[in-house]
Amino acid sequence: MIKSMRVYDRFSHPKSCDSVATARIFILLELERSTLVEQTFPDPYTYLWAPDAYARDLREPLPGVDPEPKVALGLGAMEFKQPKKMRRELDDEPTRFGASWFGGRPFATGQSWPVGPDGIPLTHIVQVDLGYEAVNVGDHGFEPTGLPPEGIIQLFHDTENMGDPEDVEDLASPPWAVRYFIPASDEIDTFEILDTPAGVRDPIPLIPLDIDGFMTVKDQFSIKFTNERVHDRYSELFELAEFEIYDRLLRFEAPRLEHRPGDPGFHAEERISRMSGWSPGEIREEYEGILPEVLPLADTSDGYVLLFEFNPRTFDTPGWFHEPPLQVWILKSDLDARRFENVRCLIWTDS
Repeated sequence: MIKSMRVYDRFSHPKSCDSVATARIFILLELERSTLVEQTFPDPYTYLWAPDAYARDLREPLPGVDPEPKVALGLGAMEFKQPKKMRRELDDEPTRFGASWFGGRPFATGQSWPVGPDGIPLTHIVQVDLGYEAVNVGDHGFEPTGLPPEGIIQLFHDTENMGDPEDVEDLASPPWAVRYFIPASDEIDTFEILDTPAGVRDPIPLIPLDIDGFMTVKDQFSIKFTNERVHDRYSELFELAEFEIYDRLLRFEAPRLEHRPGDPGFHAEERISRMSGWSPGEIREEYEGILPEVLPLADTSDGYVLLFEFNPRTFDTPGWFHEPPLQVWILKSDLDARRFENVRCLIWTDS
């Protein structure tokens, strides 16, 4: 006799059931709820093609609420059925899946490996081939991000510094570095790759990235709602947008079934890493004043762009960034002018 079951709703949240009959009721209710969610909110992916029409469709279910949708690039770690075998192959052929990867060794840019204020080499966090991804994702998914449609960008960090004003003594030698260059050719398999210097903190093997555009909206804690029903609907939209990107990333070969979106045990509780768009973390009052302090706006026409957000819990990086996400911010004016040396890295301890 079955005494308990676990049933998963659209977002794979577990629910306890004390009988098969109760479980069937839950299933019917969740199927009905899932249908209602889909009827209430169109597929978030369609926002990339028709943002104005999508925004209009949100007015009826979300009266008086402006989600301020933004397009982001989701950065998903490719997973493989035989990870150890694939890791050995990537050591010999790092560009097998392109030039966008997490960890590993970066392409040479003509500059030496960056070091932190303590003289210790920084850890290579990520390299993204923006030129390739602009073509791969398509204009509809790439242009709204505001990112350069060409070149290769790299991020280095010491994996520890929080980025608060008191934690960064000398901006001439910060505990992070962003490198950006436009290669002379697109023959990436001929590019020189830097050797990892001795003493690097927390180096990890190369992990290929699967990247695609997706819609993001402000988190539900950053908006004032007129009633609980609108709040609940907005929460569903937020979860729908955050979950949808998982369905389109290469996770079908994940060695663990619960890492595959089609599996009943899949739970997208860890927010995906991204470039641009909204952060999925709650905007807390104690942090609202940090960005204006560390990245002051010259005038009201400028603004802040989330260049990167990395969630270490979605990669094989235990302990990185003290577990919360690392955010890399840049002024829109600096992004437009490709002044990536002016970024600011912050770790949100309460996100």
